[in-house]
Amino acid sequence: MAARKTGKRDDAGGAGSLQSAVALEGRRLRTMLREISQRFAGDLESEIVEALEMVGEIADGPRKKAELQTILDDMRALQVKPRKGRLRDLKRIDKLVRGMTRRLEDLL
Repeated sequence: MAARKTGKRDDAGGAGSLQSAVALEGRRLRTMLREISQRFAGDLESEIVEALEMVGEIADGPRKKAELQTILDDMRALQVKPRKGRLRDLKRIDKLVRGMTRRLEDLL
């Protein structure tokens, strides 16, 4: 008589060890997420600080004032919903900071 397929494993590992393995990998994934998100946020914050330092180094001039006004307008136009914790909001902030840094470097 052939063995019935029940969807359960017959080996010594069983479902219990499979559940343990999934739980272990889930905890590992959670740790990786925390480390990566902290690193990303830290790097982005550093870039913002660098941009703010550049602002202080920019000399006066009509072209530079106009560019600074554009940067300010872009910063004020940023629309995010921090409480929702959405990836697209992080991407918007990242894009804004990178663009702002590029513009400020051109003004120096």
